[in-house]
Amino acid sequence: MSKLVGSLQGICFFIAFQLVLYAVFGLVGFLLLRHSTFVKSLYLNDYLAKIDPQYL
Repeated sequence: MSKLVGSLQGICFFIAFQLVLYAVFGLVGFLLLRHSTFVKSLYLNDYLAKIDPQYL
C-alpha cells in the first residue's frame, strides 16, 4: 500500500513542480518580452480587449 501512496505522491509533486516551472517561465518571459517590438507588433492588447467575460 505504501508503494501506491508513494507513487501517487510523486506524481502529484511532479505535476505541482511543472505548474510552478511554467508559471516562473511565463512570468520571466512576460517581463523580458513586455517591451519587445515584435510583441508590440502583434497588437495583442487590441485582440484581448475584444474578448468579453460572456465569451469566456
